[in-house]
Amino acid sequence: MSNTQSLNNSIEEQNFKLVAEQLRKKYSEIEAENIELKQTLKKYEVRFMNLEQNDKEKTIHIAKLDGEIKEIKQSSVNTVPTETGNSNDTPASDIANDISNSDNTSEQIYVRIRIANVLYLLASQTVLQNEDALASDVSNNTSNSDNSPVLSSKHNLAQSKETKSQV
Repeated sequence: MSNTQSLNNSIEEQNFKLVAEQLRKKYSEIEAENIELKQTLKKYEVRFMNLEQNDKEKTIHIAKLDGEIKEIKQSSVNTVPTETGNSNDTPASDIANDISNSDNTSEQIYVRIRIANVLYLLASQTVLQNEDALASDVSNNTSNSDNSPVLSSKHNLAQSKETKSQV
């Protein structure tokens, strides 16, 4: 019976060692996964903050463009009555036709084209940022690359400033 008891004790001891080893292994796997998830969370937080900043910048830019559009509309409304009031011997309809063919109209058309170009560039930039973000997500999911969302965002911001200065 003593032999059986000692055999049981040694089996229990080996069982405890195996269970402890399995628990340590599982704990280390969970810790590694936890660290990886924390890093991913930080990357997404940075990306989210950059997207919020871009959104604020675009909102401000759109507000400025709206203000410019209002000024253009106001100036075009103000120029028609001024021109019609200056001439007493020409009918107002002829003056309106002359104004529609004058330099003021070409200037307004130029400004409208410029605004359309800026809006197009903003839309293109948004599409490029979304494509970059998608590519970044795909590359992050397939491998751990060195492409940082912060660097990508800074690069896109630099390109945006360069494009704005060209317009």
